[in-house]
Amino acid sequence: MPCIAKVAVNDATIHFDKLYSYLVPPDFSESLWPGSIVLVPFGRGNHPRMAVVLEVGTEEAPDPRLKSLLAAAPEKARLTPDLLELVHFLKDRYFCTWYEAVKAVIPYGAQYQPGMENGKPVLKSRLTRTLETVYTLVGGLPEKPKPGARQIQAVEALSAGDIFLHFKRVMPERHSENRTTG
Repeated sequence: MPCIAKVAVNDATIHFDKLYSYLVPPDFSESLWPGSIVLVPFGRGNHPRMAVVLEVGTEEAPDPRLKSLLAAAPEKARLTPDLLELVHFLKDRYFCTWYEAVKAVIPYGAQYQPGMENGKPVLKSRLTRTLETVYTLVGGLPEKPKPGARQIQAVEALSAGDIFLHFKRVMPERHSENRTTG
């Protein structure tokens, strides 16, 4: 019997916020459970959208118009039963969609987003280091105007290899002589 997943789709308005049924491909059937993060084709254009599986079941004669899941996140990214219970509570208690309730219980960095690799829709993790910039030397300094000391130091550092620049907010130090006592 074919396996059917009922999913809550991302970016659903309150007007069409319901559970949508999708066929589960055989390669996902062993690893798909309630709480799994999946990528589904949605709408007439079959646009890839993020979704979370809230129910899994089987049907003897599923609707032939059902679409299949495109991709599934790793099993470690699955919501726990406690988090699923919290999602149901949030949906029942507050004016929100299913997927908004899911996004409320998942940290932003642990969420997935749709992407494309080799023309195929895939899930991509948002766990990237966005505060780190890599700099590479692409050429030498011009002779005119004469480069400053900091520019020369930067070229020397870059010629040794790539440099990672970590952004930090530096607070000015307060010296005791600048303080006034009253």
